[in-house]
Amino acid sequence: MKIIKLFSLAVLGFGLLMNKPNHEVIIRTADGGAISLNTTKYYQKRATDILLTKTNAEGNEEWFKIYGGSSYDKASDLIATDDGGYAILGSTSSYGNGNYDIYLIKVDKKGKKEWSETYGGFYNEYGYSIKQRSNGDYTIQATGQGCFNENGSPNCDKDKWAFNIDSKGRLKGKQEIAK
Repeated sequence: MKIIKLFSLAVLGFGLLMNKPNHEVIIRTADGGAISLNTTKYYQKRATDILLTKTNAEGNEEWFKIYGGSSYDKASDLIATDDGGYAILGSTSSYGNGNYDIYLIKVDKKGKKEWSETYGGFYNEYGYSIKQRSNGDYTIQATGQGCFNENGSPNCDKDKWAFNIDSKGRLKGKQEIAK
């Protein structure tokens, strides 16, 4: 028993050093606990990842999950989904089509990944807000970097855009870009 507690404290201490959040989202759970979403800190040449942590009503950690690849993955939004799980929105340079792409991860109530998708092109796209619609689909708010205007000259301003996906992460309808 003492060995397990010491090991748990050592792991927690290491986690606190490594996982300093730069953005955090917290959702209260039905059992009085919470689910928190963070981005891990760059540590000893290890890129950032997305960290999801479940705590009980007393604030004790029940479990944590880390999502991401070999490059930079950043958390931005978290929602509880109608099926009892969670949708994690962020950005990734580990996966996708270009520099940074929008990264969506759907997990069950224990944090087990059910599926993930990326959205974007060659330039940088960042997801910042997700909402679940009454029909089970999702709306994602994002920014995209369009680096060339109609004349072909550089213009790397960020465009705001929104798009809808179904409950499995597939794009639905037309993507709306707001200038």
